[in-house]
Amino acid sequence: MLGLKDSGLLALSTKLPANFVFYLVLKSKVRNERPHKILQHYLNAKAMLRPNVKWDSRNSTYTLFGQGEGLEGWHVNPRYDVYIPTKSMVEKLKSSYGVRPTLMLKKLAGHYSLYPARGLWPT
Repeated sequence: MLGLKDSGLLALSTKLPANFVFYLVLKSKVRNERPHKILQHYLNAKAMLRPNVKWDSRNSTYTLFGQGEGLEGWHVNPRYDVYIPTKSMVEKLKSSYGVRPTLMLKKLAGHYSLYPARGLWPT
């Protein structure tokens, strides 16, 4: 996390690996922010890593850290969770709904987005 006085360090984001996140807090220094706001900033910064998934059509696989095409309906949110379904979950979803997801995005209020190797089935 960087404050406005340290915003020049954002230039380092192009020189470091994609698993480094630079998050700007809109205060002159991070320590000037209220503690509960620092926690929110931390969770937002952490969320930039965890569910940052893209589709790489050249290799037919999901990738992390912004390499590939964005997924339809995909939003980064600290309260979302992303995971690969187990074989039994895939079979249950196939028999119940006729879909075979290879990636699932758990959203708020029990909503899910199911992603096959191509396309999207929102549920």
